[in-house]
Amino acid sequence: MDKEKVSEFNEKAKNKIKTFLIEAKVPLILITILLLIDLILGIITRFVVGSMPDQNVIGRLSVDDKWAQVSVFYAQNQCIDENAIKKLEYDFKNKMVDEGGINEKKLNFSSCYSAQGSVAISYDKDKEPYKARAIGVGGEFFLFHPLNFVTGNAFKDDPTMPNYIVLDKQIAWDMFGSSDICGEVVYINNAPHYIAGVIDREKGRFNDAAGLKEPVIYMSYESLSRFGDIYSGRTVEKEISETGQKAKFGGINCYEIACPNPVEGIVCKYITESCGLDGGSVHICENSERFKPMSLLEVAASFGTRSMWQKAIYYPYWENIARGYEDVLSVLFIIGLFLKVSAVVTVILFVKNCYTHRETDLHGLMEKLADKKYELEVKMNDRKKKKRISKWEKDNLSGEQ
Repeated sequence: MDKEKVSEFNEKAKNKIKTFLIEAKVPLILITILLLIDLILGIITRFVVGSMPDQNVIGRLSVDDKWAQVSVFYAQNQCIDENAIKKLEYDFKNKMVDEGGINEKKLNFSSCYSAQGSVAISYDKDKEPYKARAIGVGGEFFLFHPLNFVTGNAFKDDPTMPNYIVLDKQIAWDMFGSSDICGEVVYINNAPHYIAGVIDREKGRFNDAAGLKEPVIYMSYESLSRFGDIYSGRTVEKEISETGQKAKFGGINCYEIACPNPVEGIVCKYITESCGLDGGSVHICENSERFKPMSLLEVAASFGTRSMWQKAIYYPYWENIARGYEDVLSVLFIIGLFLKVSAVVTVILFVKNCYTHRETDLHGLMEKLADKKYELEVKMNDRKKKKRISKWEKDNLSGEQ
């Protein structure tokens, strides 16, 4: 009898498990699909962010997470020269030491600046010059912006060294018919410059639209000021020698810094204050935070109004690329958020459904118990009644005798 009860119990348990699995099959498949798609979107996001080395200089500095990378973009009506950058860094250092409480000896940071323009370059003074876009750089520019060198290397920011430049591979082939031209001399406005390296620029729809459709020359900011044209900001022409030679001062439109960030947001805050400009003349971006969830949520929330830009800023190509991917990743983030919420809602509905079924089963069980109780009471009453009748009959028989 006990074996039969155990067997019956096991059979009921198996049936309940089968029923549960059948009911859970669709929700489990749906949840798995939602989370799998969300995982794929997360992998895509990490891949895209990782493909922008300009936004991750901290990773190349081999420092901990308590660093911040901040970019400053100046409006075209501002005349920003090297002295303005030096003043910004001087004020920033004082704020980090006096207000941030950082030891001055331990305040190590990396920075760079750049201006956009154009130059006319030739390998022979008598030849027709090759006109190309140029970026004048200063500081540790090539640390912030690692380029794909085909031959040679980046030049150092050293005013005592001769003028060095980095050519695009297309320009190298157009001018020399080869990319193996390191050490060759070219002339920019009749001034000799030495080729330090040749790069192969990034290609793709975003890169072309951002400003890399045409070849670019990288040179020192000083050389661009003296021998080229700057159009990324306002410039002032001044004499730099007794012979009457002139140079354009100003035009710097991008300053970048990577610095210890002991308190979240402190570097961005002090850089903003050190600029001394109102919000209409400068745009400041914390690169190390721009692709995190809350930042992407803000980008998504500004959908439609984000492109209504009222600041006259000439963004360099790397910032245009980053802003383009910000839009894409904000959409992926919203889709991922929707998938997560959908998975949670599915779990809640499934649990609620199971609870409802459990309540129904419990209600049915209570009804069965009540019926059994009623049947038992009826049987007991019948037995008592039969006993009373039997006793009465016995008493009557004994009385007659």
